Amino acid sequence: MGLPVTLASYSSSVIPILLIVWFMKYLEMFLEKYLPASLKSILKPLLEIFIVGVIGLVVIGQSAPGPAISFPGSCSSSTSTRPGSPCH
Repeated sequence: MGLPVTLASYSSSVIPILLIVWFMKYLEMFLEKYLPASLKSILKPLLEIFIVGVIGLVVIGQSAPGPAISFPGSCSSSTSTRPGSPCH
């Protein structure tokens, strides 16, 4: 029983990170509202990291577009096959 996660490199992806942070904002507001004050300091960060990590890998990371920004000089699969490429 594993999670359906495909192997992907998020090294130059910006859109999945922005979507994860946007989701994290709403999760934090939800946890702030429903967690008791005595448990917030321990459970809020723990639940936030666990829930956002799973949702980020399984849902957001898989549905967001691939590498959104390719920086000059970075070796990606599309640039490394071109003749004269510094990665070739």
